Amino acid sequence: MTARRARWPIALLLEAAALAIGARVAQAQAYVTTAPAEAAPGASAAAAVTVQLPAGQQLATLQFNITVLPTGAAPAIEPSISFVSSEPPSHSGPSLLMNEGAATVLVGWLQEISPPLAGDVVIGTLTVPIPATAHAGDEYRIEIRRPSGTTAGLAKGSAAVALTARNGRIRVSAPVSPCVGDCTNDRTVDVSDVVRGVNIALGSAALHDCPAFDQGRDQSVTVDELIMGVANALNGCSLGP
Repeated sequence: MTARRARWPIALLLEAAALAIGARVAQAQAYVTTAPAEAAPGASAAAAVTVQLPAGQQLATLQFNITVLPTGAAPAIEPSISFVSSEPPSHSGPSLLMNEGAATVLVGWLQEISPPLAGDVVIGTLTVPIPATAHAGDEYRIEIRRPSGTTAGLAKGSAAVALTARNGRIRVSAPVSPCVGDCTNDRTVDVSDVVRGVNIALGSAALHDCPAFDQGRDQSVTVDELIMGVANALNGCSLGP
């Protein structure tokens, strides 16, 4: 007597096939993403723009639009946003950089990128001027629109690459005190302020816990800035260099 094979309902077979196909598609997705950023009113926020490609895939051309939109009662962006290719350049810079109004910039590598993009690559930085009339807690949405690219430029056999946008956001932080380390904006630096600065420098706290330590406005806290904060705690606030 021959053994009888189990017969699966067709609906279950179709569902299993769909899940397997979906998993392969998810693994093969390519993204253009923006990192979150923050800045005080009147300052500029800097958000890194990254291409993330699955193993074995390359990009030889790339183009997209970036638009920054206020949410809620946040004031409109003015003056214009800007995009700067990564520095030092790991690839050739974009051949298209054009603003459409203050809040949109068109970015494109219309000629072949040399060398082609592969893996996770920071392709540049979006700089967004925060209006002086903005308030702490306001937010802006960074939208990457219509991303597209090809594997080999205009060469024979080039194929389009499906790119998915991952949008980011900008948070408006409280105005930064001119006194380095003055977390509460009261013209003094105490022990708790210094502790906040140390935690930010170590990466165990976010910069928005005390942006007054970021005297260099580079979204980080350095040893020199901690020393300035300690000096202000011991000797009273100075305005720094």
